[in-house]
Amino acid sequence: MKIKSHMRLKGIRIENSLTQEDMAEILDTTPRTYLNKENGKSDFKESEINKILSLFPNKTYEDIFLDLSS
Repeated sequence: MKIKSHMRLKGIRIENSLTQEDMAEILDTTPRTYLNKENGKSDFKESEINKILSLFPNKTYEDIFLDLSS
């Protein structure tokens, strides 16, 4: 089974004991906006992607955001 990128981000977030509210605060957005992005309903801004990558330095862009479902 292939995994969509937003599902990998959710898994990484949970592995690191972060809530959606934590991520929203880190990205300076609302929890609802973060939820929509994590669920793949809207896209992350480049600045948000960079913050996420710096938050998880042991992960690459591909580890988090590359969609393997195609």
